[in-house]
Amino acid sequence: MTMRSQIPHYPRDFLADWTYDLVSDFEREGVTASWRSGQPVVWGSESRKLEFNEVVSAASFSVGEELLAVATGKEVHIFGLNTLDLKQVLRGHTHKVRSVKFCPVSPDGDGYVLVSSSVSDNGLDSMIIIWMLDEQGKNRHEDEEPVNVEDLAVKATEAAMQELVRGQWWMRDETESDKLLEEVKEIVWRADARHAIRNNTVLCGDLVGGGSSPFIDDGRSLVYITEHLASSSGAATTSTIVIWDMEKREERLSLEGHMDRITWVGISPDKATMASASWDETLKLWDGSTGQLKVDIGPSGAQNSTAAFSPDSKTIAVVNGSPIMHIHNVADGSLISKIVVPLGIVRSLAWSPDGHSVAAGGSGIVYFWNPCTGVQEQKWQLHNKYGEWFRPFLETGAVQWLDSEGKMLAFKGSEGGVNVYDSVQNNKWRSDAKRGDMTIMADPDLLYYLRSARELVSVDSDQTVRFWSLN
Repeated sequence: MTMRSQIPHYPRDFLADWTYDLVSDFEREGVTASWRSGQPVVWGSESRKLEFNEVVSAASFSVGEELLAVATGKEVHIFGLNTLDLKQVLRGHTHKVRSVKFCPVSPDGDGYVLVSSSVSDNGLDSMIIIWMLDEQGKNRHEDEEPVNVEDLAVKATEAAMQELVRGQWWMRDETESDKLLEEVKEIVWRADARHAIRNNTVLCGDLVGGGSSPFIDDGRSLVYITEHLASSSGAATTSTIVIWDMEKREERLSLEGHMDRITWVGISPDKATMASASWDETLKLWDGSTGQLKVDIGPSGAQNSTAAFSPDSKTIAVVNGSPIMHIHNVADGSLISKIVVPLGIVRSLAWSPDGHSVAAGGSGIVYFWNPCTGVQEQKWQLHNKYGEWFRPFLETGAVQWLDSEGKMLAFKGSEGGVNVYDSVQNNKWRSDAKRGDMTIMADPDLLYYLRSARELVSVDSDQTVRFWSLN
């Protein structure tokens, strides 16, 4: 009975009792990685931070690392990166913003282009907004004072309540008044949102997740998806990849063929091949210029979750939910190797810059594999004292190399830990929440690296964006 009462039933309980411990660690030539001097560190020792009143769902940095875009609720906040000063709040979405991304280039030659996407809770109402920002990070198409939605809604609700009480024999009830206020606020917000984006390009679709980049052709084209329910019951979905010309502001290509949700889209480093992975268990390889389907790989035996091209564009790794990672030849789709993941799932992939290994992050684990032989070279694994049934509480994502030599690997966990492994020095760096600071699981995919400042930026579950110096 005692043991059963200690088992966590919710993430909050799991986090309250969480302590960092490893089953296995990185090593070099048989020597286990040691802590870098002054490590590990905890929340409060970050170099700088931004705090918000709502959960942060996404972030993006301009290519030159001058601006930061942060999505909270239905808004996108633009900050100057040097001083973290707020430039503008972009309003126009009618549902929670799930993704933001700066375009690598501006079609006009100056300023910035930002795309953001939102999807309703039922997934049926999706919207992409293309924002044109000036050199200061402000919306070029907005020259009016922002509407105070709260004040307008309060005034409209009070006027309505007075009429209802006086003429319709309503009783002034605080609960009813609050409900009416929330409904009026939503109506005013939607009206203001439509007005705010009247001069912006708005597309019906969604940006692809799974580590996908929404831009190809060096930022001249935007990639997004549209989904169509095959029946009114929503039993099946067909997905289409749309290539949008950012300069001409028109659809350039439409790639059809996936019979379920598309989970990842990527372009090869040589730009010759575009690939898409889907829940329909297929990996499709398309001509990067014409959009013609070159190779159709599958079925893989389970829903595909993510994929990644090798640095030389000759091979591609794709992971399904079995979980199994398949390495394919891009030229003809032939199978090079098949790697069975020993434990958990894989949600993030990163090829080493030399292409000799693939790093994969999943259920509190990071693997290094030889892509040709399938031999496991490294394994980092968090200890879960409650057993494998509770491994879904531990997710690892945002696996990424911080340099072009394949020296330093970074990744993040849903338990809040941000990790860096230096394979040359064989040492490690980690930031963690103080015990009791986290009550909800972190999004393991929200980790970014600023090369010029050598800072890791983590979007944390306490509504804070933290900057960690690696110097």
